[in-house]
Amino acid sequence: VIARDEPPAMALRRKREASIVIATHLVKAGRAAAVVSAGNTGAQMAAGLLILGRSGKIKRPAIATMMPSNKGPVLLLDVGANVDCRPENLYEYALMGDLYATRVMGINNPRIGLLNIGTEACKGNEATQAAYNLLQSAPLNFIGNIEGRDILKGEADVIVCDGFVGNIILKFGEGMAQTLFAMLGQQVKYSIRNRLGAILL
Repeated sequence: VIARDEPPAMALRRKREASIVIATHLVKAGRAAAVVSAGNTGAQMAAGLLILGRSGKIKRPAIATMMPSNKGPVLLLDVGANVDCRPENLYEYALMGDLYATRVMGINNPRIGLLNIGTEACKGNEATQAAYNLLQSAPLNFIGNIEGRDILKGEADVIVCDGFVGNIILKFGEGMAQTLFAMLGQQVKYSIRNRLGAILL
């Protein structure tokens, strides 16, 4: 077993019989189509990188997740693989997100948005400003910067950000869902009328 707090690369070298390592080798050998892991995310990412390798000219892998929106699911990446990103990495995430949205989600010409603190091209840090310029000239349906509030509105089909920001968004969303259900549960306890309302909901 590779524990959650173990350094991924070191754990892969020392624990060659770990299920993450064996499962990833099975994919490489063509004996499995995919790996599903509830274990150390960093170790799974490292196994994918070291055992399966990178695709084409992609320098860094990304972790993607589906976020809900009022227009259907939105693909957000990266949500934790790389906390520090260069503009080229954000560009690569957009390419990977576009392919995933097209081939897996079945979206024709997916809208790609860059997560930022404002919609204007001049907003953000140096990395996001440079990434904006790269994405503008890319063969993608880049719609510009997306603000955090636009994620749930479904303003884009694919939203690109660094893993630091993406992981915070993911965990904030998880916490918000848990809190809302807990608050609803507290209200339901107060009266029969509230319980009936909850059943109707």
